[in-house]
Amino acid sequence: MIKQITKLSKLQKTDIRHIKRLIDICKDQDGYRMKVYWHIIPQRLTQEFNDFLYFIDGNLIGYLALFSFNMTEVELTACVHPKYRRQGIFKKMLSEALLEMRQRHIPNCLWMCPQNSVIGEEQMKALHAKYTFSQVEMIAKHPPMQKSKPVVILREANKADLPLLSQLGATAFNASLTETYTRFSENMNEKNRIAWLVSSEHEENIGKIHVRFDDHQTAFIHDLCIQSKLQGRGYGFAMIIQVMEMLYKKGWKRLVLDVECDNKGALKLYEQCGFEVTDGYDFWRVPTKHMLEKWHAF
Repeated sequence: MIKQITKLSKLQKTDIRHIKRLIDICKDQDGYRMKVYWHIIPQRLTQEFNDFLYFIDGNLIGYLALFSFNMTEVELTACVHPKYRRQGIFKKMLSEALLEMRQRHIPNCLWMCPQNSVIGEEQMKALHAKYTFSQVEMIAKHPPMQKSKPVVILREANKADLPLLSQLGATAFNASLTETYTRFSENMNEKNRIAWLVSSEHEENIGKIHVRFDDHQTAFIHDLCIQSKLQGRGYGFAMIIQVMEMLYKKGWKRLVLDVECDNKGALKLYEQCGFEVTDGYDFWRVPTKHMLEKWHAF
């Protein structure tokens, strides 16, 4: 039996196909799906190792991925084939990932734990982890609620609109204006994204909505917001429905979004638009220095 760990800076199409197959096998067994930011994988930096693959006799048995959105933290997600669990495979992949994190001087790790997964609250607390937030994935599966809605006008944004988009986003999500501007600026350079500014019949630029176009006819809706003084008037519902109609007309069949569990207003809004919760994830922040000290947690 030949065992091998491979760490990669760039995944090939064959690697991605094998990883998706492994994730499907785990989903069939466990009832939940490992979360992977597939749209980020093609943008991996070649000087960094973020994908760790474990093989037995040439077959992919384990996969661990790191996703870095800032200099102080990485998000971590992993899965091991059900037939090969409790053999230390996850620990071996994590050990390699920790070496990479230390070389990059990353002090914290944000674990993406599927709700009801084998890694739960007890294991996270043993690592001195701090619960951060929970998030659900929602997919449009039903016709939207039939109700009256105000008229909204969507205008595709361009680079000249970056200051306005950033201000709307930073205010709505209580985020840094600088970080929001940087992120939206990077998004503007990607061909697979569109942002729209939204106006009402009486006021311009009351909100915005973004869409990322992924593989397999999937469109991901994100960064939706309406000015706080205008919330509760049906504008959010109207803009989502209009975007959905545009996407369906252009052939996008699978519409997806993420929302934090404590955002009850957004959850209700998306349900009214026909979205249904399909997966849930808890996020725990763990200091890197504690991870090798507490192996018994796994």
